[in-house]
Amino acid sequence: MTVFERRVAHLKPIIATMNTTGELLLARMTEQGRADRGEPLIRRMRDCCQIITFLTPTS
Repeated sequence: MTVFERRVAHLKPIIATMNTTGELLLARMTEQGRADRGEPLIRRMRDCCQIITFLTPTS
């Protein structure tokens, strides 16, 4: 059972912050030879979490 599955099963919150999108995170993990972990991680985050995107105002 993954951390995500365990927390969801026990009705615990998951708070994760990132300065990138799922697509960029997957691309970075793929470049580092971690695509096998990147796809499942992003899929679980999208399945188990509500994604909130904050945009910075442009000047």
